[in-house]
Amino acid sequence: GGSGSLDQLPSGYQQMATGPYNALFVLDGGALRYVSNNNVLNTWRTAYGSTGPVGSGYAQVALNATTAAGVKTDGTLWQWKGDEQPASLGAGYGQVAKGTSHTVALKTDGSVWVWGSNANGQLGVDSPADVDSPQLVGNGYTAIAAASQHTLALKSDGTLVAWGSNSAGQLGSGLAGTLSQKPAPVVFDASYSPQPGTVTASGPTTRLTLTAKVQIASDHLANGVKGNAFVVAITASGAIYAYNGSTFVAANALSIPAAWTSSLQNTTTALATDQDLTALAGSAFFVGYGLGVTPSEALGEMLTSKRYQLGYVIP
Repeated sequence: GGSGSLDQLPSGYQQMATGPYNALFVLDGGALRYVSNNNVLNTWRTAYGSTGPVGSGYAQVALNATTAAGVKTDGTLWQWKGDEQPASLGAGYGQVAKGTSHTVALKTDGSVWVWGSNANGQLGVDSPADVDSPQLVGNGYTAIAAASQHTLALKSDGTLVAWGSNSAGQLGSGLAGTLSQKPAPVVFDASYSPQPGTVTASGPTTRLTLTAKVQIASDHLANGVKGNAFVVAITASGAIYAYNGSTFVAANALSIPAAWTSSLQNTTTALATDQDLTALAGSAFFVGYGLGVTPSEALGEMLTSKRYQLGYVIP
């Protein structure tokens, strides 16, 4: 094919990074080759800039639309933009990754460092401010990755954490739409309790006493995930009622009841003691919990994620 076509990709390369319209290759021996799309044709360059090489001895590189960074075999980290010459950012690095406008780097001692835009919390430094030089996120990490507006990192104990934009649930926290400005564990389905709670009953329907127990997954308890526990009654017609601390009230878009508990915790509570629940005859009672900042968010998340357990059906 013509200049820059796919059949001209360099041979003998050990790693590559891609941006939206460009790619950077680390060749065997540590030299770099760069290709970009200038809207006319793809052109090869000796490096990211067009004025000359950026050195050799690279082991791994990262790239976005405007900047590139590379870790050399001696552990030094370098960053450059366009035709500028690379600037050293220090030694002791093992990996670098780039998002659209932020950079994350992993040192061989397990520490993670970040800089760049923090408009969506993608730096993980618990502050909305941008950072123009490497800032420490934390220690004990073994791998990193960066996407457009969020970051992921793997800890030495096997925990996967993420931070930044969560507009489409990309952080895996169960809180789609809520960004995180600091590392938060990715919540896998396997961490959810398969039986999040039980509801037992005693007495006649006219003087029914319900006792509920909720079991929160250990990951959610240990990591301070915000949410609420609920006991809900679903009628034969599909109407949903939730216990608000004293009785069951309709749970709809206009009136979300108070949470059964104000924070996630394992607890056993007596509900609706000696109350006449004839109006809810035929209803199924469920106990469970949802993740969310407000009771409304948590109840909705519990229902959509089906993190609840059938406990009792009023005859």
